[in-house]
Amino acid sequence: MNGSLLLASILRLIGDAASDQLDTTLFWVMIALWVIMPVFIVFEEFQERKALKEAAESNVTDA
Repeated sequence: MNGSLLLASILRLIGDAASDQLDTTLFWVMIALWVIMPVFIVFEEFQERKALKEAAESNVTDA
């Protein structure tokens, strides 16, 4: 029995209120990830472009 199935079984025993609370929490966690991850990807892309530009400039000055 994997962890999520065990967790679901425990929540079913506790009651629907706890399950609804977990569903709401997981929903907002997923929304937060959905917002944060694209911002993080764009930030990393800018960092990579900056590093590539600096590397290209240092290659030009070395040559």
